[in-house]
Amino acid sequence: MNRPYLLFAVAMLAILVLAAAFRLPRLAQRPMHADEANQAVKSGRLHETGKYDYDTNDHHGPSLYWLTLPSLAISGAKDLASSQEVAYRIVPVFFSLGLIGLLMLLADGLGWPAVVIAALLTAISPAMVFYSRYYIQETLLLFFTLASLGCGWRYVRTRRLAWVLAAGAAVGMMHATKETWILSAAAAVAAAALTWGCRLASPFARGAGDCRLPSPLFGRGAGDCRLPSPLFGRGAGDCCLPSPLFGRGAGGEGNSLLTPLLLHILAAILMACLVATAFFSMFGKNWLGPWDSVSAYANYFRRGSQQGDHSEPWYYYLQLFFAYRPSKRIFWSEGFIAVLAILGAVVSLARRQLPPTVLRSQSPIANPLPSPQLPPPALPRFLTFYTFFLTLLYSLISYKTPWCGLSFLLGMILLAGVGAAAIFRLLPNWPLKLIAVLVLATGAGHLGLQGYQLNFNPRYLADSRNPYVYAHTPLPLPNLGQRLDRLAQRVPEGHDLWIQVVVTDNYWPIPWYLRKFHEERVCYWLDEKAWKRDLNRYPPPAILIISSDIDCHDLTTRLADYSGPLYESLRPGVLIAIHVRKDLWPAFLAASKN
Repeated sequence: MNRPYLLFAVAMLAILVLAAAFRLPRLAQRPMHADEANQAVKSGRLHETGKYDYDTNDHHGPSLYWLTLPSLAISGAKDLASSQEVAYRIVPVFFSLGLIGLLMLLADGLGWPAVVIAALLTAISPAMVFYSRYYIQETLLLFFTLASLGCGWRYVRTRRLAWVLAAGAAVGMMHATKETWILSAAAAVAAAALTWGCRLASPFARGAGDCRLPSPLFGRGAGDCRLPSPLFGRGAGDCCLPSPLFGRGAGGEGNSLLTPLLLHILAAILMACLVATAFFSMFGKNWLGPWDSVSAYANYFRRGSQQGDHSEPWYYYLQLFFAYRPSKRIFWSEGFIAVLAILGAVVSLARRQLPPTVLRSQSPIANPLPSPQLPPPALPRFLTFYTFFLTLLYSLISYKTPWCGLSFLLGMILLAGVGAAAIFRLLPNWPLKLIAVLVLATGAGHLGLQGYQLNFNPRYLADSRNPYVYAHTPLPLPNLGQRLDRLAQRVPEGHDLWIQVVVTDNYWPIPWYLRKFHEERVCYWLDEKAWKRDLNRYPPPAILIISSDIDCHDLTTRLADYSGPLYESLRPGVLIAIHVRKDLWPAFLAASKN
């Protein structure tokens, strides 16, 4: 192992430790968001029963649930009731750390200084830290997206079948994780086409003299050349590779209808389909699942194109990440990343660019020697186009939630690494480089301080002044579940207490906090009229939880048998009233004091 690679490995290991320090502590401190609770209950039921059904209307792919099973098994949870928040939230933490490790796949395309800086920014970015501790699909989607890009880049460098199959498997996992994967795929295809187009912009790779790169259109130049023309195969001299479109060139033997490149692409597509089908079909138990995963896009297209509760202006993500000012005294910004990313994009698109530092054959991951097939700026240019297209797509879609923006934020972080590394290359002397180090360290320290405040300061855990808090569960709500659990321990019915929950907006995360009660004894309604219509079908509940906007004037007689109500906030703007049967009221008050 040579010295540069050793330094690279040590730096990446140190950054992983730092990232873990930002992600692992106090995972259960923040209340479960409605979406987190929904995912956790689904995973817990899968762990408990072994069954899972994909919902095409309002849920995402099954990968998160299946990949949580090892964590639940290790935690010792026998069922949903005995599981805890940490067993679920540790899963996105694990994949977030893996995301940093995957950056090593890009080391010979970006240069190891750029990768190290990108890894550091990923480790301390407030948004990356916040949602890596959130039990939703987004961090897993980032992991599989970067895995597909990294393995795809390794295939470009090596032309080895194993890498393209790994890229296909990662794409299959993207599909099995969240429907928005299609936006990343579209941006990647457009970026790859534009990157190749930039190479074709000049019809001749070089003029007279010795060369390593051929002309993109006509193959060999005046000098020695190792590559064929991508359109017409062999050039005038000796050449090793066929044309990707027409098989062997004029000087080759035989004629190939499908070149190795096309065969490899087809193999990758097949691998992606096999992986996605395995997850959506419950590994062969439900063959309608794969079809449902395709038909769901009609629903998501409708939600993304229409105005609704989650509709936001086009600049929503840019304002959220880079200029969030909830009050006169508070200003949050990851603008340091944006500035470096813009610099990285400019450097990547420049006509003349210094080649990246390449890790030689001593590296087990970035092993291939510099390939003559792509010029040094290829990967940074691809990431520039990819990030631009992905940012544009997410900005144009009216449906927006904060965590969706992580997809293009990751691209910005990679470009920020390129930009920061370029600063060191371009500065002419060490005093200027030292000043740049101090500036970069100050920017990184500011990000780290924000990351700590937004993730661990109790004032911002569930407060709207935190840019990444979105319709979050207030801090006191978990106490309701604890009080009802202690009540069940004091009464003969135990966890067989009959409970009705009626919240017209969205009753989550209440099912998570009532998970210890028997599922068949807790009923939920979203429709007030349907609940009132069903009142006579069920016995009077021991606990009645209803949203404050429900008209109870026609229920005066029925509510006379209940004490309370006590009011709790389910989320900003949504109050719930808790009615307790009078004979249980003393026990409930005693349980509330503990």
